[in-house]
Amino acid sequence: MHVCHRVFAPQLRSVAEQMFLTMQVPQRIAEVVAEILVDSDLCGHDSHGIQLLPLTLMQIEQGQIRPAVKPVVIRESAAVLQVDVGHGLAFYAAKTTMDRLVEKAMESGICCGTLVNYGNTGRLGHFVEMAAHQGCIALITNARGGGGSVAPFGGREGVMGTNPIAAGVPTGEGSPFVMDFSTGMIANGKILQALTNSLTLPSGCVRDKNGKPTTSPTGFMDGGTMLPFGGHKGYGIGLLTCLLGALNGDFSTDDSTMRGMYMQVIQVDALMDCKQYQGFVRSFLNFVQASNPVSGFNEVLVPGQSASRIRNKRLEDGIELPDAVFQQLVEWGEKLGVEIPG
Repeated sequence: MHVCHRVFAPQLRSVAEQMFLTMQVPQRIAEVVAEILVDSDLCGHDSHGIQLLPLTLMQIEQGQIRPAVKPVVIRESAAVLQVDVGHGLAFYAAKTTMDRLVEKAMESGICCGTLVNYGNTGRLGHFVEMAAHQGCIALITNARGGGGSVAPFGGREGVMGTNPIAAGVPTGEGSPFVMDFSTGMIANGKILQALTNSLTLPSGCVRDKNGKPTTSPTGFMDGGTMLPFGGHKGYGIGLLTCLLGALNGDFSTDDSTMRGMYMQVIQVDALMDCKQYQGFVRSFLNFVQASNPVSGFNEVLVPGQSASRIRNKRLEDGIELPDAVFQQLVEWGEKLGVEIPG
């Protein structure tokens, strides 16, 4: 039996913000990162939510993250932006970069950008949703290559990371189309979630160090590998994220390692009237949802809809934190002098 602790979103944001401030994170950065983490919990992506707070605090404590460093623009033109995160809090850098990309797309119609020297940005869907709410289509890929946990199609060793891809499209309503998924069979955050809460992984996702299928997160962590989703198709998309990410120039031809985030924003009004486009998008998505569900399903959903429903419910009812995550917050709270509600 797993014990859960119910905490409301404003309380969680306050806890995260106070902890960051205690760790010498500037006020505005602390506010933004706390908002991003809690928003992931609100929309049901607990693997990218407040469970990342203890890990992030530990990385600050160990010097892996420089808490007070702000992102710096190192290359810019009318439709291009490259940002050096400087090993600061990449959640904040991704947010401010997306803000600037949207501004530039409003002027030039389209804009793309890359990040360098960055770490965990959290849920990519958060950032594409930001753009969609402003009448833009957004695409983000986040890649690691030349090492990692995901094996190539037909291969045994890990050659790249889980390399997620996300897209957001405006619908003219409160719930944009938001697609966000790992190109590996399962996100790293979900493995951390399973490890923290003593859960098993879905079958068919990972193999142990001997190449045998396993559902044990510890078996995977001990030299195991992950399969790409969709066989050769997911493998191809995972490789594409590497090739786009490498546009930041952070790669080595000596050992084929790379690390890069690619972001692109398209202003819909630059191509056609945004309201007319959103009308088509909503009509088409309604058509898709009206199709008959197969046995075992009550309805057909489109990307972004489930998260919107969960967010509305959790805003009202609160967020249930597993006991293992809650106890980690309590330990950090005692260490930093921050009271944990619930």
